[in-house]
Amino acid sequence: MDRKRLIFLIVWGFFWVGLAPGQDLAKRYNQMDFAGIVRELHEVSPDSLTLEQQLLLAESQARLGDGGNALTGLQRLLAESPEDDRILTSAGIVYHSMGKFTLSETCLTRALELNPRNSKALLTRSMLLLYLRRFSEAEASFRQADKADPGLRQTRLFQRIGSELYSATQRPADMRRHFEYLEDYYASQNDAEKSAKYRRKIRLLAAANDQLLYRVQSHAERVELPLVDFAPGVYYKCLLLPRDGKTYRILLDTGNAVGWTIHHPDLLTLLENRFGGEQNVATGSLEKNLKSRELLTVSLDLGDCKMTYLLGLFFKKPRENYFDANLNPIFIRNRVVTLDFVHNKFLLRSKAQFDRDLAAEPLHSLVKLPFYGYEWPFVPVEVNGYAPALAMIETGAEDLSLKEAFARFIHLPLTPATRVWGDRKLSYYEASEVSVQFGPHILYRPRVEIWPRRFYDRITGLYDQVMIGPYALHERFIISFDPFENVVVIQTARRD
Repeated sequence: MDRKRLIFLIVWGFFWVGLAPGQDLAKRYNQMDFAGIVRELHEVSPDSLTLEQQLLLAESQARLGDGGNALTGLQRLLAESPEDDRILTSAGIVYHSMGKFTLSETCLTRALELNPRNSKALLTRSMLLLYLRRFSEAEASFRQADKADPGLRQTRLFQRIGSELYSATQRPADMRRHFEYLEDYYASQNDAEKSAKYRRKIRLLAAANDQLLYRVQSHAERVELPLVDFAPGVYYKCLLLPRDGKTYRILLDTGNAVGWTIHHPDLLTLLENRFGGEQNVATGSLEKNLKSRELLTVSLDLGDCKMTYLLGLFFKKPRENYFDANLNPIFIRNRVVTLDFVHNKFLLRSKAQFDRDLAAEPLHSLVKLPFYGYEWPFVPVEVNGYAPALAMIETGAEDLSLKEAFARFIHLPLTPATRVWGDRKLSYYEASEVSVQFGPHILYRPRVEIWPRRFYDRITGLYDQVMIGPYALHERFIISFDPFENVVVIQTARRD
């Protein structure tokens, strides 16, 4: 072998050994193997990690909901190279996972100023804009990412973000187009099962006749419906749906990520439904997934108004004492939605009517907060007077609670505890002396439950650091979700 050829093979060998793992990690990242990447890179000495590996580790940790640990090493890199678009993109991903949306947008905006064709920054920004409820901008950023790197279409991360994005638009025609692409893609991969799954989704969406989903129809500018507690002393708020001599309870649950679920089999025939395929679904009170069936409820008549084209699921009641149906009112975008925990009322108002009503209220009783999230409603709060946090107003939960990862991040002392829930014994933690402040309002608990993170966004890693349930709101607050200005208006009022 001549000397030049030998040198070439040696150099190429070193190049290949150094490059292949990075290429492999990047591919696995785009296929959402975040846990595998973290496991592999944790076995390598931190001093031996390349810049690309450090960034992939931080991003993977963040997308698994561990943004606090991911931020530690990333801040050093950002300080050393504040104008590196790759590092800025990673910072945007980590800050998003921690609910620091302003910092995330600042980093991603600067990354794209430095490199307008940074497809990862564009794709990441599309998810951020969804949480900021800037839906048309999110769609534009997603399309720009596709144009900058058409190869992304073959990746699970791109496909999942597309599914989230087009579902969030609530436009069946756009959802169908995305699912048609996925149907063809999986057919080309000889994955008949997944291809058939998307084919069933397409057929179901066709029944919506290209009408926007979750729309309230009423001639009245103000619709007021009574709410009832699920049971005495149980402050889950329910609408009553009388049909054929029976009354069915519909829980208003802002934690329902699907938007609409039916649990009583009577409602499958009493309401006009179309049905799709089967899938497994997780619910907060159960450890195991349940079998469910996709459905589209054409119309839900509530008396003074009706809702049209509710896309959701049917699964049987997991226990006898369970809701008959479950509706997330956050999915309504053509009315201001108000949950009145003082007078037990559910209000659906036009924007003009809401503004008129608000103008008549004393200013000291109102506070406006930014409204984040496209499935779950998040607002900024402060914990114990020093820790900014992202709180979810979760009307399907109980009282005030925190997530364990966040509690440890802000150094709360934790005490192990157990609780019996149904037929399960649950382990969690407790912390003492916790206060949560939003605007001028403070929720104080001498002891508060600290729970492990179970549900979180599997794309971004975002989770509710604080959960504010109906027990914390009962007889004290009126909560309005304004989808036109993207604000949450919190009002205090006396019961009389």
